[in-house]
Amino acid sequence: MPPWRRLSRPRPRIAGVTLLELMVAVAIVGILAVIALPSYESYRLRTARAIGKDCLIEAQRRFENYFAQRGRYPDRELNPLGDIGYAGAPPICDQDGLYALTIEIEQTYARYTLIATARGRQARDGALVLRVTPGLANPNDRMEQLHRPPSGGVAIAGWNFPPGQ
Repeated sequence: MPPWRRLSRPRPRIAGVTLLELMVAVAIVGILAVIALPSYESYRLRTARAIGKDCLIEAQRRFENYFAQRGRYPDRELNPLGDIGYAGAPPICDQDGLYALTIEIEQTYARYTLIATARGRQARDGALVLRVTPGLANPNDRMEQLHRPPSGGVAIAGWNFPPGQ
């Protein structure tokens, strides 16, 4: 062995991450984010929709309690939502302010419609509609659940629909 080889010591290998390995890791994280974000957004919309459903059912309960206590529904020309305990214009029915509540009462009080219109970050979800016909005996026949898309148009049956539609 030549003498200069004996004098030089082998350099210890320094452990670390190469640029290529780092780029691969960043690419994998990016792909996972692209897959996960739409699922998370869909989950968030569905969760907030449950709040809107609760708002409608609570308003319907208050409206029926008003009738049970007084023998009549609130005056449709005044502020029927104010009479059942909702304040503001329009009344906000949840703590996060995601849904504004409105009511449409038919002239003869044969039916009333509660509408929870999505606001803010929930706005692309449209409106939840609860149409109530008080005179029917079967509670399942009394309440019709509808969804009005954010673009307006005709309300479609059911509260179970893909987020953003």
